[in-house]
Amino acid sequence: MNHKINEANGDDAGNAEEKIPTPRHRAARDGDEHDDKARPRRGETAVQFREKVVGLIARQIWMQAQILDFARTTEPKLAPVNLNELVDELGLLVRHKLANQSIKLIRDLQSSLPLVMGDAPQLEQAFLNLILNAAEAMPDGGVLTIKSREIRQPRKSAQPTHVAMEFKDTGKGMSEELQKRAFTAVLSTTKAKGTGLGLAIVGRIIETHRGTLQIKSKIGRGTGITITLPVK
Repeated sequence: MNHKINEANGDDAGNAEEKIPTPRHRAARDGDEHDDKARPRRGETAVQFREKVVGLIARQIWMQAQILDFARTTEPKLAPVNLNELVDELGLLVRHKLANQSIKLIRDLQSSLPLVMGDAPQLEQAFLNLILNAAEAMPDGGVLTIKSREIRQPRKSAQPTHVAMEFKDTGKGMSEELQKRAFTAVLSTTKAKGTGLGLAIVGRIIETHRGTLQIKSKIGRGTGITITLPVK
């Protein structure tokens, strides 16, 4: 199934603005409110239990931050951006997480890729959300391939007009219904974990960059998401 998404609906996040507690305050307030996953299991050491609780708290704070970011409508500050460099930097950031999940990262990046006009921090956030979303779709390991290439529209153009970035995983895949609303602000699960808001943020960022999103997915065969951005 092939879907193109050109805009994200932010209505569901309009009232999300709130102060995000620090990890210490969150731990003090919610220390007794975690589910069974936060209770020590037979044979589990105190250190292992503590690390699990810290991980759960960090995830909750991250999810709150995602909602807050989505509620904001910040216009991108455009400047020339090398998308290959963003991918390389993110590769260093997520390499331990991917390795711990037995996920192999393949970077197939076109050399001398044209620069795009974009907001580097926002595009980095969008790329990171796609990487994390792909990782959540592969809890038992797999392969994440990131490709970059230039595009000429029309094909006979003398110079490249766009750059495409593809994020392809070998995970569980998505149903046709989820593909249709993957980049909207519907707060529902799109992968094994998460709220689906990460993809909505991606949709909003790419929309403000005058770009497009394309998703191809099959249940049991993984998902490919392609971002296309104008060079100028």
